[in-house]
Amino acid sequence: MDWEDLRHLGALGRAGSLSGAARALGVDHATVGRRIAALEAATGLRLLERRGRGVVLTEVGRRVADMAFDMEDRALAVARLALAERAPAAIDVVVSAPPAF
Repeated sequence: MDWEDLRHLGALGRAGSLSGAARALGVDHATVGRRIAALEAATGLRLLERRGRGVVLTEVGRRVADMAFDMEDRALAVARLALAERAPAAIDVVVSAPPAF
């Protein structure tokens, strides 16, 4: 299973549509559809219900999307931790005030 496929499913879960997910990810809506189809093939699960001009997550699709949200949150937490660890621990602060203060 490919993390990028999960990320595309998560984006669909948040946006509610293929085109919304595509805008959020900066890709074409067909790419989102292909990524989710690849995830369905890899897992053997039906994650989307295709309805006319749109799609809806199945119950299991919603559960997997929720797990993808958690994974994304953890990945962002690692990025924030790395940034915080690289930042200087202390900085100088200069305060200006009138002499009477």
